[in-house]
Amino acid sequence: MNTKQTANKIADEMLNLGGAKVEFNFINKEVFEEQEESPSYPGVVTVYRKEIIEGDLVADANNYIGKNPKGPKEWCQADKKNNTKYFAWFTDKDAQKAGVEYKAPEEGAEVSGLVQAPIGLSEEELRKYFEASKIDISKFGIGQAKTLKDISSELIKGESSLMQQPDGTIVRTVDVVVLKLIHAVTCSILVQTQQTFPDGTKASLKRLPGAKRRPDENQFLTARRVLKRQLKVEENHVTLDSTNVQVTEEEKDSLAYPGLRTIYRKRIITATLSR
Repeated sequence: MNTKQTANKIADEMLNLGGAKVEFNFINKEVFEEQEESPSYPGVVTVYRKEIIEGDLVADANNYIGKNPKGPKEWCQADKKNNTKYFAWFTDKDAQKAGVEYKAPEEGAEVSGLVQAPIGLSEEELRKYFEASKIDISKFGIGQAKTLKDISSELIKGESSLMQQPDGTIVRTVDVVVLKLIHAVTCSILVQTQQTFPDGTKASLKRLPGAKRRPDENQFLTARRVLKRQLKVEENHVTLDSTNVQVTEEEKDSLAYPGLRTIYRKRIITATLSR
């Protein structure tokens, strides 16, 4: 489930805002990590990867001013397991006074190297899985498209994963690190203009350089790999801005695997080339 679907699920199920209209701002979301002992599993230290999504309740707002006799600004909601959660409207001043964390930490927090364990399928298992999910793989391996073996290897390495949507469709998810490299003297931005394939064909790209994040990397290690291997730039000449990482999410058809929808979770890291 992607960020947009999760936010809508919280609004519909947990907060019972299904009858109201909520407009979410998925462009300017805040992403950070917190490490603490798990209240669910005492003794287990857990890294929580949090995304703060801002939303505006723009319709039927009066219905959610107060549904609980405890106060005019509170209401409660019971879930399917009969757990009842109570909610209240806070101003910024109220939230700060109560110690509610509703913003990402101002100082750049360290990013952990913890990653999900890759779960892959062999080529034959993947073929059966796609057939059962009605994914047409007939165009895999044709022209510049990658093969079934390629995606099997990609999944086993943890470079991508497959996710089932609520409607049962299968999408591929990829974590991508994009480098916005700025020349300190000219203030220009480095752009990848095109790519030439082994058979001599060329593709116009016009995009920022980047790479898929490997399971053994955090975002900054991937950025350094882009500098070293793709751009052949000396790392000592580049300063990475670790305090301003932009996060975007895009879903579209995959060029590498035609017919397979892909969600690209992009982290844009700004860097400055000093010479």
